[in-house]
Amino acid sequence: MNKAVKTIAVASFFFAFVGCSSDDNSKTPEGPSFEDKQLISHVKSTYYWTDEEYYEDGTTQVISGKDYQIDFNFSYDDHLALSALTYKVTYYKGDEILKVTDGEFSFKLNAENQLQTLEITGDPMYAGTYLFTYANDILTKLEFKDNDQNFTQNFTYNAENQFIKSDIQAFNLNLDYTYNAQKQISKIQSNRNELPEQIEYDTQNNPFKDLPFDLTSVLFEGINYIPLTYTFPNNIKGFKTPYFDTYQLEYKYDENNNPLKATVYYISDNQPKELDYEIDYSYITKKVEIVK
Repeated sequence: MNKAVKTIAVASFFFAFVGCSSDDNSKTPEGPSFEDKQLISHVKSTYYWTDEEYYEDGTTQVISGKDYQIDFNFSYDDHLALSALTYKVTYYKGDEILKVTDGEFSFKLNAENQLQTLEITGDPMYAGTYLFTYANDILTKLEFKDNDQNFTQNFTYNAENQFIKSDIQAFNLNLDYTYNAQKQISKIQSNRNELPEQIEYDTQNNPFKDLPFDLTSVLFEGINYIPLTYTFPNNIKGFKTPYFDTYQLEYKYDENNNPLKATVYYISDNQPKELDYEIDYSYITKKVEIVK
Protein backbone atom coordinates (compact mmCIF):
# COMPACT_ATOMS: atom_id res chain seq x y z
CA MET A 1 0.00 0.00 0.00
CA ASN A 2 1.48 3.31 -1.00
CA LYS A 3 1.92 6.23 1.36
CA ALA A 4 -1.09 8.17 0.04
CA VAL A 5 -3.44 5.21 0.42
CA LYS A 6 -2.12 4.53 3.95
CA THR A 7 -2.76 8.16 4.90
CA ILE A 8 -6.34 8.03 3.60
CA ALA A 9 -6.97 4.74 5.40
CA VAL A 10 -5.69 6.09 8.72
CA ALA A 11 -7.72 9.27 8.32
CA SER A 12 -10.86 7.27 7.54
CA PHE A 13 -10.31 5.10 10.62
CA PHE A 14 -9.75 8.20 12.79
CA PHE A 15 -12.94 9.92 11.68
CA ALA A 16 -14.91 6.69 11.99
CA PHE A 17 -13.61 6.32 15.55
CA VAL A 18 -14.53 9.93 16.40
CA GLY A 19 -17.92 9.44 14.82
CA CYS A 20 -18.58 6.35 16.90
CA SER A 21 -17.40 8.13 20.01
CA SER A 22 -19.74 11.05 19.26
CA ASP A 23 -22.65 8.64 18.76
CA ASP A 24 -21.83 6.93 22.05
CA ASN A 25 -21.64 10.26 23.87
CA SER A 26 -25.00 11.33 22.48
CA LYS A 27 -26.57 8.36 24.21
CA THR A 28 -25.37 9.49 27.63
CA PRO A 29 -28.44 10.25 29.81
CA GLU A 30 -29.04 13.93 30.43
CA GLY A 31 -28.93 15.20 33.99
CA PRO A 32 -32.08 16.44 35.72
CA SER A 33 -33.42 19.92 34.99
CA PHE A 34 -34.51 22.28 37.74
CA GLU A 35 -36.73 25.29 38.08
CA ASP A 36 -37.33 27.84 40.82
CA LYS A 37 -40.40 27.35 42.99
CA GLN A 38 -41.67 30.10 45.27
CA LEU A 39 -43.26 29.15 48.58
CA ILE A 40 -45.11 31.51 50.88
CA SER A 41 -42.98 31.97 53.99
CA HIS A 42 -44.47 34.87 55.91
CA VAL A 43 -47.72 36.85 55.92
CA LYS A 44 -48.21 39.95 58.04
CA SER A 45 -51.62 41.58 58.39
CA THR A 46 -51.85 45.01 59.97
CA TYR A 47 -55.32 46.25 60.96
CA TYR A 48 -56.14 49.89 61.66
CA TRP A 49 -58.84 51.76 63.54
CA THR A 50 -60.31 55.06 62.38
CA ASP A 51 -62.41 57.56 64.32
CA GLU A 52 -63.52 61.16 64.19
CA GLU A 53 -62.50 63.71 66.78
CA TYR A 54 -64.97 66.55 67.31
CA TYR A 55 -63.98 70.09 68.38
CA GLU A 56 -65.98 72.86 70.07
CA ASP A 57 -65.80 75.05 66.97
CA GLY A 58 -67.76 72.40 65.05
CA THR A 59 -64.85 71.04 63.05
CA THR A 60 -63.83 67.39 62.99
CA GLN A 61 -60.63 65.53 62.35
CA VAL A 62 -60.25 61.92 61.24
CA ILE A 63 -57.75 60.10 63.43
CA SER A 64 -56.43 56.57 63.02
CA GLY A 65 -53.92 54.16 64.46
CA LYS A 66 -52.72 50.59 64.51
CA ASP A 67 -55.25 48.21 66.08
CA TYR A 68 -53.57 44.79 65.90
CA GLN A 69 -51.11 42.85 63.78
CA ILE A 70 -51.01 39.16 62.86
CA ASP A 71 -47.80 37.45 61.74
CA PHE A 72 -48.05 34.02 60.10
CA ASN A 73 -44.85 31.99 59.61
CA PHE A 74 -44.69 28.94 57.33
CA SER A 75 -42.11 26.12 57.54
CA TYR A 76 -41.47 23.31 55.04
CA ASP A 77 -39.83 19.88 55.10
CA ASP A 78 -37.21 18.54 52.68
CA HIS A 79 -39.97 17.61 50.20
CA LEU A 80 -41.28 21.20 50.27
CA ALA A 81 -44.47 20.13 52.02
CA LEU A 82 -45.83 22.42 54.72
CA SER A 83 -44.56 21.16 58.07
CA ALA A 84 -45.62 23.94 60.47
CA LEU A 85 -47.63 27.14 60.60
CA THR A 86 -47.28 29.41 63.60
CA TYR A 87 -48.65 32.89 64.23
CA LYS A 88 -48.41 35.81 66.60
CA VAL A 89 -51.04 38.46 67.34
CA THR A 90 -49.88 41.84 68.67
CA TYR A 91 -52.48 44.27 70.05
CA TYR A 92 -51.79 48.00 70.14
CA LYS A 93 -53.06 51.15 71.78
CA GLY A 94 -51.53 53.92 69.76
CA ASP A 95 -47.89 52.95 69.40
CA GLU A 96 -47.92 51.00 72.67
CA ILE A 97 -48.08 47.20 72.64
CA LEU A 98 -50.87 46.02 74.92
CA LYS A 99 -50.67 42.25 74.52
CA VAL A 100 -49.01 39.54 72.43
CA THR A 101 -50.39 36.03 71.93
CA ASP A 102 -48.72 33.14 70.11
CA GLY A 103 -50.48 30.28 68.39
CA GLU A 104 -50.09 27.35 66.03
CA PHE A 105 -52.02 25.58 63.26
CA SER A 106 -51.53 21.85 63.98
CA PHE A 107 -52.85 19.68 61.16
CA LYS A 108 -53.09 16.07 60.08
CA LEU A 109 -53.63 14.76 56.54
CA ASN A 110 -55.40 11.55 55.57
CA ALA A 111 -54.10 8.82 53.25
CA GLU A 112 -55.26 10.85 50.21
CA ASN A 113 -53.23 13.85 51.42
CA GLN A 114 -56.39 15.76 52.31
CA LEU A 115 -56.80 17.86 55.43
CA GLN A 116 -58.31 15.59 58.09
CA THR A 117 -57.96 17.58 61.32
CA LEU A 118 -56.86 21.11 62.11
CA GLU A 119 -56.37 22.38 65.63
CA ILE A 120 -55.64 26.07 66.08
CA THR A 121 -54.27 27.06 69.46
CA GLY A 122 -53.45 30.50 70.80
CA ASP A 123 -55.51 33.62 70.24
CA PRO A 124 -59.30 33.30 70.82
CA MET A 125 -60.08 34.84 67.40
CA TYR A 126 -58.64 31.72 65.73
CA ALA A 127 -58.54 28.98 68.37
CA GLY A 128 -60.67 25.94 67.66
CA THR A 129 -60.67 22.41 66.28
CA TYR A 130 -61.81 21.35 62.79
CA LEU A 131 -62.63 17.84 61.62
CA PHE A 132 -63.10 17.20 57.87
CA THR A 133 -65.06 14.27 56.38
CA TYR A 134 -64.83 13.24 52.72
CA ALA A 135 -66.71 10.98 50.31
CA ASN A 136 -65.40 10.26 46.80
CA ASP A 137 -62.58 12.77 47.39
CA ILE A 138 -64.89 15.71 48.11
CA LEU A 139 -65.57 17.37 51.44
CA THR A 140 -69.03 16.49 52.71
CA LYS A 141 -68.91 17.58 56.35
CA LEU A 142 -67.00 20.06 58.47
CA GLU A 143 -67.19 19.90 62.26
CA PHE A 144 -65.96 22.80 64.38
CA LYS A 145 -65.75 23.36 68.10
CA ASP A 146 -64.16 25.83 70.48
CA ASN A 147 -64.87 27.04 74.00
CA ASP A 148 -68.02 28.91 72.93
CA GLN A 149 -69.65 26.95 70.14
CA ASN A 150 -69.92 23.62 68.39
CA PHE A 151 -71.40 23.19 64.92
CA THR A 152 -71.45 20.94 61.85
CA GLN A 153 -71.56 22.24 58.28
CA ASN A 154 -72.82 19.83 55.59
CA PHE A 155 -72.10 20.40 51.89
CA THR A 156 -74.04 19.57 48.72
CA TYR A 157 -72.31 19.44 45.31
CA ASN A 158 -73.20 19.79 41.63
CA ALA A 159 -72.03 17.58 38.76
CA GLU A 160 -68.77 19.57 38.53
CA ASN A 161 -67.91 18.78 42.17
CA GLN A 162 -68.51 22.38 43.24
CA PHE A 163 -70.23 22.78 46.58
CA ILE A 164 -73.38 24.78 45.84
CA LYS A 165 -75.18 24.46 49.18
CA SER A 166 -74.35 24.04 52.83
CA ASP A 167 -76.28 24.05 56.05
CA ILE A 168 -75.46 24.61 59.70
CA GLN A 169 -78.42 23.32 61.67
CA ALA A 170 -77.12 24.65 64.98
CA PHE A 171 -77.47 28.19 63.58
CA ASN A 172 -80.55 27.47 61.46
CA LEU A 173 -78.38 28.68 58.59
CA ASN A 174 -78.59 27.64 54.93
CA LEU A 175 -76.20 28.93 52.28
CA ASP A 176 -76.20 28.91 48.47
CA TYR A 177 -72.95 29.36 46.51
CA THR A 178 -72.80 30.79 42.98
CA TYR A 179 -69.80 30.45 40.65
CA ASN A 180 -68.70 32.71 37.80
CA ALA A 181 -67.44 31.68 34.34
CA GLN A 182 -63.93 31.19 35.76
CA LYS A 183 -65.34 28.69 38.31
CA GLN A 184 -64.68 31.03 41.23
CA ILE A 185 -67.15 31.50 44.06
CA SER A 186 -68.74 34.86 43.24
CA LYS A 187 -71.75 34.97 45.54
CA ILE A 188 -72.86 33.49 48.86
CA GLN A 189 -76.54 33.85 49.72
CA SER A 190 -77.86 32.90 53.14
CA ASN A 191 -81.42 32.49 54.37
CA ARG A 192 -80.84 35.32 56.86
CA ASN A 193 -79.89 38.25 54.66
CA GLU A 194 -81.41 39.83 51.59
CA LEU A 195 -78.05 41.06 50.32
CA PRO A 196 -75.72 38.22 49.29
CA GLU A 197 -72.01 38.26 49.88
CA GLN A 198 -70.32 39.11 46.57
CA ILE A 199 -66.69 38.45 45.65
CA GLU A 200 -64.46 39.64 42.78
CA TYR A 201 -60.99 38.37 41.85
CA ASP A 202 -57.79 39.32 40.10
CA THR A 203 -56.03 37.01 37.60
CA GLN A 204 -52.79 36.48 39.56
CA ASN A 205 -51.44 33.62 41.70
CA ASN A 206 -52.99 32.64 45.00
CA PRO A 207 -49.97 32.26 47.37
CA PHE A 208 -51.72 29.46 49.30
CA LYS A 209 -52.59 27.30 46.29
CA ASP A 210 -50.08 24.53 47.13
CA LEU A 211 -50.95 24.24 50.84
CA PRO A 212 -53.35 21.76 52.47
CA PHE A 213 -55.53 24.70 53.55
CA ASP A 214 -56.11 28.18 52.19
CA LEU A 215 -55.76 31.19 54.50
CA THR A 216 -57.66 33.55 52.18
CA SER A 217 -60.89 33.42 54.17
CA VAL A 218 -58.87 33.82 57.39
CA LEU A 219 -57.12 36.96 56.18
CA PHE A 220 -60.14 38.69 54.67
CA GLU A 221 -62.65 39.54 57.35
CA GLY A 222 -66.19 39.04 56.15
CA ILE A 223 -65.49 36.07 53.84
CA ASN A 224 -67.40 33.48 55.83
CA TYR A 225 -68.56 29.86 55.60
CA ILE A 226 -66.04 28.76 52.97
CA PRO A 227 -64.12 25.69 54.19
CA LEU A 228 -60.35 26.01 54.55
CA THR A 229 -59.97 23.08 52.15
CA TYR A 230 -61.34 25.21 49.30
CA THR A 231 -58.50 26.67 47.21
CA PHE A 232 -59.26 30.10 45.81
CA PRO A 233 -58.09 30.12 42.17
CA ASN A 234 -56.91 33.74 42.41
CA ASN A 235 -56.73 36.63 44.87
CA ILE A 236 -59.76 38.55 46.07
CA LYS A 237 -59.80 42.14 44.77
CA GLY A 238 -63.16 43.21 46.19
CA PHE A 239 -66.07 41.95 48.21
CA LYS A 240 -69.37 43.01 49.73
CA THR A 241 -70.60 41.40 52.93
CA PRO A 242 -74.23 40.67 53.88
CA TYR A 243 -73.96 43.56 56.33
CA PHE A 244 -73.64 46.14 53.53
CA ASP A 245 -69.88 46.52 54.01
CA THR A 246 -67.88 47.03 50.82
CA TYR A 247 -64.12 46.42 50.55
CA GLN A 248 -61.76 47.24 47.69
CA LEU A 249 -58.22 45.86 47.38
CA GLU A 250 -55.13 47.16 45.65
CA TYR A 251 -52.20 44.78 45.02
CA LYS A 252 -48.51 44.92 44.26
CA TYR A 253 -47.09 41.80 42.59
CA ASP A 254 -43.64 40.36 41.95
CA GLU A 255 -42.30 39.30 38.54
CA ASN A 256 -43.93 35.87 38.98
CA ASN A 257 -47.42 37.32 39.53
CA ASN A 258 -47.42 36.56 43.25
CA PRO A 259 -48.88 39.22 45.55
CA LEU A 260 -46.36 41.17 47.60
CA LYS A 261 -48.78 43.58 49.27
CA ALA A 262 -52.54 43.96 49.49
CA THR A 263 -54.06 47.22 50.72
CA VAL A 264 -57.67 46.84 51.83
CA TYR A 265 -59.97 49.86 51.80
CA TYR A 266 -63.41 50.18 53.32
CA ILE A 267 -65.87 51.93 50.99
CA SER A 268 -68.92 53.80 52.30
CA ASP A 269 -71.49 55.97 50.52
CA ASN A 270 -70.32 59.48 49.62
CA GLN A 271 -67.17 59.08 51.73
CA PRO A 272 -63.50 58.79 50.75
CA LYS A 273 -62.19 55.23 50.86
CA GLU A 274 -60.79 54.37 54.26
CA LEU A 275 -57.69 52.27 54.92
CA ASP A 276 -58.83 49.20 56.84
CA TYR A 277 -55.84 46.85 56.79
CA GLU A 278 -52.73 45.87 54.87
CA ILE A 279 -51.28 42.43 54.10
CA ASP A 280 -47.60 41.86 53.30
CA TYR A 281 -46.47 38.58 51.70
CA SER A 282 -42.94 37.10 51.70
CA TYR A 283 -41.59 34.05 49.84
CA ILE A 284 -38.67 31.67 49.78
CA THR A 285 -37.31 30.23 46.54
CA LYS A 286 -36.37 26.54 46.21
CA LYS A 287 -34.94 24.53 43.32
CA VAL A 288 -37.27 21.71 42.25
CA GLU A 289 -36.66 19.05 39.61
CA ILE A 290 -38.74 19.31 36.47
CA VAL A 291 -40.60 16.02 35.96
CA LYS A 292 -40.68 15.15 32.24
